[in-house]
Amino acid sequence: MKQKIGAASILTSGVLMGTLPVFVRSINLHAFLVTFFRFFVGFIFLALFFLLKNKSIKIKYKKLILLLSLANVLTVFFYICSLQIAKVAISALLLYMAPVYVMLIVFMREWKIEFETLFVVILSIIGLYLMLRPCKILSHGIICGFLSGITYSFVFVLAKEARKLMSAQEITFFILGFGALFLLPVLLVYRVNNLQLPWIIGIGLIPTAIPFTLFNYGIKYCKVEKASVLALIEPISVAIIGYAIFDEVFSSTQILGASLILISISLSLRKV
Repeated sequence: MKQKIGAASILTSGVLMGTLPVFVRSINLHAFLVTFFRFFVGFIFLALFFLLKNKSIKIKYKKLILLLSLANVLTVFFYICSLQIAKVAISALLLYMAPVYVMLIVFMREWKIEFETLFVVILSIIGLYLMLRPCKILSHGIICGFLSGITYSFVFVLAKEARKLMSAQEITFFILGFGALFLLPVLLVYRVNNLQLPWIIGIGLIPTAIPFTLFNYGIKYCKVEKASVLALIEPISVAIIGYAIFDEVFSSTQILGASLILISISLSLRKV
């Protein structure tokens, strides 16, 4: 039962994270500033949550939390950079090359991977390739997208370790807090003009505080390589948003790729 709840949490997290492009393209600020406000406002929401529950928290396992926070910051920054330049669906798909890197990390650590998981990951990567095939130019946005995928793979692995030791709310609280702290100096470098408060509040709650908490909850009950496949719902969500809001039309090849990704998610759910 907990495995099913965990899988549902990761899927819901992916759908909510898929709304990020709407906020990023509505906030006319540098990527560093957008990343800072995303972490800072998300941190405020989690702080209010603990305040209302009258629950005190202490930081434990500092090295692990700092590494996880840094991986999150780099992932979000590279992803936002990519979103500001490349098509939103392409940025999301590059972010979700992460299952490949996760599989490599798991293999190097354990020297074994289930055949079903290997098949699902290969299927999802074929889908990703078909969706990325039209991108023939290695632009700055594409490079940032690749980097976001690499750092995101470490988020999966480190979050899995952290959930063995701490609650989902505690992990989210600390990674958002440290993330905002890491990025605090950007306020001295980049000027904040025309701060759009509703969008800033929204980016801290809808694609950040809520899905981060759901993700950190669900990762405890799913194998890390399967969780990375389930999270592929995000680029599908982003693709739909890209079509509905930004008029980004997919070719028949890209639609086939998206279909393969959905099939891989369905196969993963059957094993949960």
